[in-house]
Amino acid sequence: ELEQSGIMVGVVDMPSIDEQLLLDLYHSGKWIIIAEQNNGYIWPEYRRVLCKLREPIDTTRLVPINALDKNGRPQFIHSATYQQLVDHFGLSSGRLAETIRQKINGR
Repeated sequence: ELEQSGIMVGVVDMPSIDEQLLLDLYHSGKWIIIAEQNNGYIWPEYRRVLCKLREPIDTTRLVPINALDKNGRPQFIHSATYQQLVDHFGLSSGRLAETIRQKINGR
């Protein structure tokens, strides 16, 4: 869907934290969308890894998408189908594509 719009994306599957890969991604200068179907383990770990750099961090390119509430806290999740839940939390392919388009276009 994004490729047809001329937007090239890459996907990194990270079942455990790879600090060097996280740093390489950050230093690439590209947008980094961290999509997790849980309460977000990689997002706080990514921030921890970046803080170890001890230099200013550009957070405008970092976009976490997970099941945390707007304040970054775990929340009660009501029962629903898988598709309803991933849509609600912005984790479906369509919602992820929409978020990527919005970020690239500065919205």
